[in-house]
Amino acid sequence: GHPMPRADAAVARRGAAAAITHLDGCIGEVLAALDASPRANTTLVVFTSDHGYHYGEQGSWSKHTLFEAATRVPFLVRAPWLETHASRPVATIVELIDLYRTIVTLVAPDAVGRVADAVRGRDRSRLVGGGGGGGLVGGGGCGGLVGGGGGDDGDDDALSAYPRCYEKGYADAAARGQLWSKSDCGEVVPADIDVMGYSLRTRDWRYTLWLRWAGDHADWSEKGTLAVELYDLRRSGSCDADFDDFDDFERENVA
Repeated sequence: GHPMPRADAAVARRGAAAAITHLDGCIGEVLAALDASPRANTTLVVFTSDHGYHYGEQGSWSKHTLFEAATRVPFLVRAPWLETHASRPVATIVELIDLYRTIVTLVAPDAVGRVADAVRGRDRSRLVGGGGGGGLVGGGGCGGLVGGGGGDDGDDDALSAYPRCYEKGYADAAARGQLWSKSDCGEVVPADIDVMGYSLRTRDWRYTLWLRWAGDHADWSEKGTLAVELYDLRRSGSCDADFDDFDDFERENVA
């Protein structure tokens, strides 16, 4: 597609900022009502989202990517009964699938042993209670998108996946491969997916693989690998002049 005109981009970003401000106000009303109730000190509050969104980064205006803008989400937890609980950001990388085990530990620690082994995710309750060793994500200045050092919970990474589907109606594979304008696979059953992307995010790197999809699984063979992306994120905490641009993140594929 073509780049969005600057005037239209400004309107879109302003509208998004207004929507976020409105949502923030709504959340404040809910929390105020909770704080005024007798359950304020016994209620766990979790605020998160299913995806992020691009506002022009990488030339995209959508959620349909495996870049930071689309895969990073808010992950806020309030457990008022924890003595060490405090409002502070933590640098440790977590995943949404960590929610279940974390919530069980926070609200029903006696039930932790009964969580089935098949339940994926990691217990991150220590981070809510003040652990994690990652320190605060630096605020102000030119601090980057990733703060401080990683946590000490062991695995400090997050895996995201997103499919790609060729625009329908093009029988020739070579021609279809150039047409990604409607590639978000909306309302598509797994068998009709053409390509699956997997992206592993660590403190310093993002590694993304695009693989052929074989009906119900990805083809992890060399032949099935269509593209590889590797982004060095260590510059994210620097004050380099060329990082001042909001779009200067995950731009250079060093693979």
